[in-house]
Amino acid sequence: MQKRSLGKCGLVSEIGFGGVEIGMPYGIGVGRNTEPPAEQTSIALLQNALQTGINFFDTAREYGRSEALIGRAFADRRDQIIICSKCKHLPAKLPDKALCRFVVDSCRQSLLALHTAYLDLFLLHDSAITIQNHPAVREALSYLKKNRLVHAVGVSTYTTAETANAIESGFYDVVQVPFNLLDQRQLPYIELAGKRGIGVMVRSALFKGILARKNCELHPALEPVQTHVEALEEWVKEPVRNLAELSVKFILAFPSVSTVLVGIDQFTYLQQAVQMADNRYLGREIVRQLRERAYPDADFLDLRIWDKKGWL
Repeated sequence: MQKRSLGKCGLVSEIGFGGVEIGMPYGIGVGRNTEPPAEQTSIALLQNALQTGINFFDTAREYGRSEALIGRAFADRRDQIIICSKCKHLPAKLPDKALCRFVVDSCRQSLLALHTAYLDLFLLHDSAITIQNHPAVREALSYLKKNRLVHAVGVSTYTTAETANAIESGFYDVVQVPFNLLDQRQLPYIELAGKRGIGVMVRSALFKGILARKNCELHPALEPVQTHVEALEEWVKEPVRNLAELSVKFILAFPSVSTVLVGIDQFTYLQQAVQMADNRYLGREIVRQLRERAYPDADFLDLRIWDKKGWL
């Protein structure tokens, strides 16, 4: 497992362990009443991930029991891993002092759940520009860094405008962005972040499992997306074994990407994820061709809207 620089967080594995799926139901075709893996299974997954070379673990206050499981798995080996967690979603309206306290309290709750004295990285889960720029929010994050409760801070963004604002602000050390074969709108900002020395975490690499062909029969409203995904199979050729691997290798072809988060809730998925990061990158010509195969209507690729409409 190769490692890359994640800004001020140090060297992280090219594949990061996405902790949402061990904490709560998540993914295409997953019902809200579906149970995540058993606790002991999740702990074994986490520990096996470290043994295979994954040292970066991404979680959040909003990810159910994910933080607690990571804390239990690595209580005796904290110095071997890098942990990222995220602030609880901020209430719509709070006085400045209450807002500052909310952010600090959320971090402290994460520290307790994770059984650690510090977080390597703490992100805002709400990435609206008004939140990024809010003086009380920045005051809270500065307090956490000053008191060594967190080593670096960042934002998890949805839109390119949010990412651009975080980069241009000069305040944030890391951005977490959605980027994949279908939706490539964030690429200019990924490259800008790299030039500025800002770490880049990529999520939605498999577009909630669609690019892994999990439960691949999508809602009829998403038939154009499914047809487009099926056409991408043309680029699945040796040494690339499947579409999921092609998707991850495409992202890793860009040097400004620090780590690619992959949701892992089964040992099979862990093994597949590790195989993807084999230090055999895609050639420039294949990357160029795949750059031209982004989904033509990127605005349609909004998982939040899909979820509201019941398409997931």
